[in-house]
Amino acid sequence: MIKYKLTEDGKGIMIDSAGLPVVFDDQDNKEFGLDAIHLYSKVPALQEEAKSHRLKAKEYNEKLSAFGDLDPTKALEAMQLTANLSAGDLTKKEEVERIKKETEDAWKGKFEGERNLRLQAVQDMQKKLDESDNGLRKSLLTSQFSRSPHFTGKEPTTVLTPEIAEAYFGKHFKIEKAENGNRMVSGFLGENLIYSKKRPGEPADFDEAMEEILNKYPMKDAIMQKSHGTGAGGSGSFSRAQTIARGDQKAFGDNLEAIASGKIVVSS
Repeated sequence: MIKYKLTEDGKGIMIDSAGLPVVFDDQDNKEFGLDAIHLYSKVPALQEEAKSHRLKAKEYNEKLSAFGDLDPTKALEAMQLTANLSAGDLTKKEEVERIKKETEDAWKGKFEGERNLRLQAVQDMQKKLDESDNGLRKSLLTSQFSRSPHFTGKEPTTVLTPEIAEAYFGKHFKIEKAENGNRMVSGFLGENLIYSKKRPGEPADFDEAMEEILNKYPMKDAIMQKSHGTGAGGSGSFSRAQTIARGDQKAFGDNLEAIASGKIVVSS
């Protein structure tokens, strides 16, 4: 199973020299930088492959339907038997009907089995594509949270770790295709795309979009570092709230809603 490698202080995900999050396989502990964008580019090829399988299945079904309920193997057996029958034996209608019935039953069973196998193959491929798409989306989004100055570095602007921030604010981001064909992370407030103030007319990059989302967040004072607070009101909420340590990951996970609402504050 692939896992992210945390920094030595356990506060974030380790980033390699190329700016990629470092992951490792817990079976052989082999580490490498995860290029989520490159992996994401493979999704169209897999989708095209799944489409090809569906078209082939349809083509086979259309060709087979032309033969009705005829089983080629049983049909050949019937022809050989008919060729060996004398003129008098052809009057034995019961024998002929039995052979016909066996042929029809065998063909129906074979046809249904092959169709079910093809349908299952298409469903399995689609499931793998969906799992791959979800995994790549999470990897790309996680890499943005893991290196954002809002949640990591020497002086992050908030008390949230990248993992907690992604769990709570990840719903505001979507993976979209840029004009150059590459994948990009776009921020949204409701259904509205967040546009850049630095580059008018263009979508905001992750950090600028995250700053806008934090500014609109009703409980902003409860999650901002004191040095980045909005005034006396924010400081007052810290003095009245229960405090947990920033490095206590279990406490973060157990009290996410309370942290977001300001009932619990995170100390640096």
